[in-house]
Amino acid sequence: MRGKTQGVWQGEYVGQPIRLVLTCRRGDREWVLARQLENPLFDAGT
Repeated sequence: MRGKTQGVWQGEYVGQPIRLVLTCRRGDREWVLARQLENPLFDAGT
């Protein structure tokens, strides 16, 4: 099986979480994986 995956990073690195959106296509199927990542620098306790 062959699939195509596209990823897009959105968000700012200051005060806001990072949003990761993956669009996966396999054959006639398409689904989107969305996830928010915590800012590693924000929790560092500067």
